[in-house]
Amino acid sequence: MKKIIYLISILFYFLLNNITHAYDSNPPEQNSSEKIKPEIFLGTLNTIVITANAFASAAETAPDVSPACETRVGTGPIDSLNSRTSFCLKFENEFDLYDAQAQGAYVNTVKIIGYAYAEDNPTNALNWPVKFRFRSVYTNPVGPFAQISPFLGCGTSPQGVDCTTTSTSPVILNPGLSQEAIVNTDLNMYSDNEKEISLVIEGKLNLMGQSVDGPGSQALSNGNIPLLRCDKGVVRTGSNGCVFINAPAVLTRINISNPDVDESAFHIRDAQFSGLPGKYISEQDSIQPNSDSKPLTRLRDFTARSENRKESLKQCVAKFNTYSPTCAPSGDPEDPEVDCDCDEYPFAATDEGAMNPNYQVSVRKIDPSDNRRAGAYLGVFFTQQRVKDGEKFYINAE
Repeated sequence: MKKIIYLISILFYFLLNNITHAYDSNPPEQNSSEKIKPEIFLGTLNTIVITANAFASAAETAPDVSPACETRVGTGPIDSLNSRTSFCLKFENEFDLYDAQAQGAYVNTVKIIGYAYAEDNPTNALNWPVKFRFRSVYTNPVGPFAQISPFLGCGTSPQGVDCTTTSTSPVILNPGLSQEAIVNTDLNMYSDNEKEISLVIEGKLNLMGQSVDGPGSQALSNGNIPLLRCDKGVVRTGSNGCVFINAPAVLTRINISNPDVDESAFHIRDAQFSGLPGKYISEQDSIQPNSDSKPLTRLRDFTARSENRKESLKQCVAKFNTYSPTCAPSGDPEDPEVDCDCDEYPFAATDEGAMNPNYQVSVRKIDPSDNRRAGAYLGVFFTQQRVKDGEKFYINAE
């Protein structure tokens, strides 16, 4: 932001210095080199706009911290999201340091820029590791220095606390970037099948060589990491896991560049191009879908999915006169894999399927094994991304 202000200030001064003469038909006498033509004025104004937009759209990154921070670094639970399993959040604190072993004498001041992040956490477990690194700048660069023990706090439910965290030994805050600290968090579901859990960044700081739980210790508290949703057996029987609920679920494995499912992918791409929903387009410098994105909605009810499939098979008969005898509902992780040469989009496992009167289903005859693999990929996606019944998701096939 400072760069933007500095740049605009220089260019705006240039304009003010010359704007009087830009459209003056009788400018005061001056050297021709000092006159500014209207096209130069407009060109300079355009430069301000383009350059400011370029700076404004450049997301902050911290590639030296973690791969999770290479794309973006946010300061809140939404703008720090990379995906349903990854985020990078920055926070800042400043501490005056006092020596409890010297009658509480002031000894230094440290400014900390902290990073909390997760790198594609596994979604099939109720354990959610979060990592931390810290940049430290001291008023007195020769010390003494501090150490910090980060952890995550969470809320409570009638059964007890929503999580239990364990962390590594305190991290030494030498000047510059610290070593990595890992905080493992077990999410306590108790009797709940589904729960949203807020985790708060916390920590304890003290001088090196003095306990973070002892005299002189100071507390760090810096708001929430992205909101988690955990479930037991909701997206698939016998499967447990968590995701960052405010990140969109986007299926990319069924892609035209994947020869195992390229026929399915080309069908999806063409169907979306014709106006059918499912395409994901992100906002600038964000993973949130923009207004042009049109989601699909997962459907688990077997009867409804069967009706979608029956209707799409009727369309295949009308268009191609036949279809594979093995065609049956697929796409749910608990469905058996089937070979079917009648491919429909939107999927039978969505509310937008063939029985939805708001859409005209697209059908195409493709290689049965390609279709079978695509159905399996969809089922795995629902499990891995914890997409539950009635939840929105997207698919990008290119």
